[in-house]
Amino acid sequence: MSSTNRSSTSGHDDVTGIVLTGGRSRRFGSDKAFYRIDENNTMTVRAVSSVRSVMNDVRVSSRKDQRHSDSVPIVIDAVPEAGPLAGISAAFQHSTSTWVFVLACDMPNVSNREIERLLSFRTPTSKAVVPRDCSGRLHPLFACYRSDTATSCNSVLQNGDRSMRSFVESISKLGMVLYPTFRPEILMNVNHVSDLAGLNPTSDTRKERVDSSCHDS
Repeated sequence: MSSTNRSSTSGHDDVTGIVLTGGRSRRFGSDKAFYRIDENNTMTVRAVSSVRSVMNDVRVSSRKDQRHSDSVPIVIDAVPEAGPLAGISAAFQHSTSTWVFVLACDMPNVSNREIERLLSFRTPTSKAVVPRDCSGRLHPLFACYRSDTATSCNSVLQNGDRSMRSFVESISKLGMVLYPTFRPEILMNVNHVSDLAGLNPTSDTRKERVDSSCHDS
């Protein structure tokens, strides 16, 4: 993972960044985390590179059986086979920051600019920033959660629900959750190899086409 060894340009010291890689990738056909999308980058390397250019503390959330490079600290899922919520729970346990930023490794159109934009919506009283697309669908795997929401995360996990939606709903009962709108191509997640067609290989880019019915807000 040598291409991720860049120093942060902005240094959000109040945020720990977590790249989620623990999914089973059943529809993809192989482990997406290690799929090489160009000659230099796997999906994980690309995501880590984008996050590391924005914040100093970056980690990879992983299943126990995955083998990542040791160039980035690894956080093992808190509960095996419990989905992304287990990765976020483990991130809370290993973070001392005010905020935990999460990014699924299979969202390659999220650049450092999009991460900066997401972080800019935080307020002193908000509990989370969870983007939505123009249809109103939430995307909680590219989001920022205040550290005191860890209790809600663990409660949902322990209740056996394991749903990200349930986690976000539980946070909204604690305080303000902000839902900024991002364009759908930014929020695309890769489920099949064909989804990668035409993907720009650089991590600091985004498609400039804007759907007239859906503008960033």
